Amino acid sequence: MRYNMGIDVGGTFTDFLLTHEDGTAQIYKVLSTPDDPSIGLMNGLKEMARDRNITVQDFIQDVDTIVHGTTVTTNAVLTYRGAKTGLLTTKGHRDVLEMRRGIREEQYDNRYTNVEPLVQRRLRYPVEERVDYKGDSITAINEKDVQDAVALFRKEGVEAVAICFMNSFVNKEHEEVAAKIIREQMPDAYLTVSSTILPSIRFYDRISTTVLNSYVGPILRNYLASLLLRLKDIGFKGVLLIMQSNGGVVSPEIAMDNAAVTLLSGPAGGPVAGIAYTTIQGYDDCITVDMGGTSFDAALIKNRTPLVTTEGEINRLRLALPMLNIVTIGAGGGSIGWIDEGIRVYGGKIFQCDAHIDRLFASGKFIRLAIPFTRQELVDGMYATLHANGRTDAYIRLVVTRGPGNLGLSPFTCSRPNTIIIADTIALYPQEMYRDGMEVIIAKTVRTSPRMVPPRAK
Repeated sequence: MRYNMGIDVGGTFTDFLLTHEDGTAQIYKVLSTPDDPSIGLMNGLKEMARDRNITVQDFIQDVDTIVHGTTVTTNAVLTYRGAKTGLLTTKGHRDVLEMRRGIREEQYDNRYTNVEPLVQRRLRYPVEERVDYKGDSITAINEKDVQDAVALFRKEGVEAVAICFMNSFVNKEHEEVAAKIIREQMPDAYLTVSSTILPSIRFYDRISTTVLNSYVGPILRNYLASLLLRLKDIGFKGVLLIMQSNGGVVSPEIAMDNAAVTLLSGPAGGPVAGIAYTTIQGYDDCITVDMGGTSFDAALIKNRTPLVTTEGEINRLRLALPMLNIVTIGAGGGSIGWIDEGIRVYGGKIFQCDAHIDRLFASGKFIRLAIPFTRQELVDGMYATLHANGRTDAYIRLVVTRGPGNLGLSPFTCSRPNTIIIADTIALYPQEMYRDGMEVIIAKTVRTSPRMVPPRAK
């Protein structure tokens, strides 16, 4: 029997849809492996082979096509775990990544901080050059500036380079000169040129997208190279396609060179699948929703066509490539609460909910405190924080750990929606208590940038 396969590597689970040539289908689910997502994928293939009492080598011979959606690049941006990236840009425009368009999402919140750029300022190197809006070269590119940037990047151990000059979308000559130097002197570095990946107007959109591509490029390249090698080792001779954020697919080779097309591609399969199922029922318009462990994704379908945007964002960073217009909210998780040295309960925005909780905080970014509160007081304090911030209907989950190592809770438990995990440094309590229909689990906490609210008085 011949098979086609869809694979979605998520933060917690790797899901498989195996379709048979007779039209039937089976669903498989295994735990994701963040260190190398291809390991979890191979575990799923082995489980399918065991169900048929054959080897994985024999099973994979019957698979014609694999369509693969991944959150590898998305998670790298959310956790700031991408490649160390250097940027070459027009002299005088070094700080565009921080200035953006002058956007301040919370205009009346004086404590609202700007988004952290993916490239440190010392690695944003200004190059003397200028092209006007018509594409005429006003100032020739100073190749010495590029040479000096290469020396700096080598010294700093830069893994990826982004090149984005003013008005290069109408004349890419200066970018090509800089790119040639980078390729010759840093042959192992991942290189993204703005006039290649996004030759369009709007400088911030272009520079942000270019940097995003370089930042996640080595991560995706290493992952897909590992995956292709593993599939080759077991004898896969079919077609592997990678899901894009616009709902389409590309070959692994194209995805490696244009890694940013996979950013936010995880939810893109939902609208595409929704169109297929609603068409069978005779509906042209619908709303698709996708409830995950950390997010709730919704998309509008009109005339059997999903809405597309070129003004996407990931972690408040602009991504101007065409993508499905999917609205995501943090229902089911996404917030952190903790106790600080001043014994106050905080609520803050999560930076990432990883698949394996023990890995997420292996860097040691957590605090240990003796907490003089009862568990009920902790819960009351968190609710006071929510209400003080106007989030009376919010869903909160505190992603926690006892330290580098096993948390003691299954990933499924940690991924259930409407879950609150509260802090306690003494031990991990197995007891669960309920308040207003929401679950509370006692464990330790991690801190981020908060808005401080004291616990509610008894």
